[in-house]
Amino acid sequence: MIGGARRILLQSNGLDLSELIEPQIAERQVAQQPWVFVFFVLAVLVLGFIRALASTQHRWSLSTGFIPIHIQLERWDLGLRINPMMGVQLFFISLVYSLGIFLLTGFDLNLIVGSNAMSFLLMLLLILALYVIKYLVHYLVGLILQIENLGRAMVVSHVGIQYALAIVALPLVLIWYYTDVVNIRMFVEWVLIALVLIMLVWRLVRAISLYWSMFSFAKVYIIFYLCALELTPVLWAVHWALQRG
Repeated sequence: MIGGARRILLQSNGLDLSELIEPQIAERQVAQQPWVFVFFVLAVLVLGFIRALASTQHRWSLSTGFIPIHIQLERWDLGLRINPMMGVQLFFISLVYSLGIFLLTGFDLNLIVGSNAMSFLLMLLLILALYVIKYLVHYLVGLILQIENLGRAMVVSHVGIQYALAIVALPLVLIWYYTDVVNIRMFVEWVLIALVLIMLVWRLVRAISLYWSMFSFAKVYIIFYLCALELTPVLWAVHWALQRG
């Protein structure tokens, strides 16, 4: 009845019913992509693989970057050395970091339509390669300076710190991606930013402490070396983020 009265009223005012646009109820657009869920599952499976096959190393990795340095060095006798499982841990770290950077920053390589998964894989390979090169340089510096334990300690300590951060960051990135609540997303973003800043500061402090306790040359070289290897990538990442913002 109401609809008929409305039509009569409109026709009496000389309006053409054919020009009217009926209101459309738009469905919520889901920005989530299936391949992202696949990589989330892959990250969980890799973490479970590490815990199942190397539970001792898993526990040590979570603590080795935070315990006193003399205790870390004593653990060489317990078998805490660079081994193939660290490569799996490094893959897990790179996978989680890539998911966080790719999803939270909207990273895009501007490839062909539908190539988001390909862009993510390229980012994953890039981050993994950068970490491998960086840790290789740390280890080679120790060999060149004839302080092999220093190189190994740096690699093990840094992998442990990054591994702990990746485990904490994974569920946070998952929550951020699958929630539609703006306040929750903002809270997760601030928590992730705080964790990354704390990790960067602590990693630098840890590196300085290791070099200071084991470096037999002039201490001033520690500053130049760590600035080149630790601070330069961070400054480049900040510059890139500001440019995109």
